[in-house]
Amino acid sequence: MNSIPVYWGNEEIGSDFNTKSFVNCNAYESLDKVIERIIELDTNEDAYQVVMEETPFVNNEVNRFVKKENLINFFREIFG
Repeated sequence: MNSIPVYWGNEEIGSDFNTKSFVNCNAYESLDKVIERIIELDTNEDAYQVVMEETPFVNNEVNRFVKKENLINFFREIFG
């Protein structure tokens, strides 16, 4: 994967994912600033590499939503 995700959703995303590993629209004061950041990452190889080298999870630990045992339990609850 050679792309950097752009996220615009729940403002508490940082409790489950490392916000340094993507462009978090919630962290910018306007969409114009988000676009500026995206352009910077597209044109500045060093800035791009810094983001690409970040781990996706906080402290490099898989969050509770994607741990195998939690997913299995979730599906068991849904499908009985």
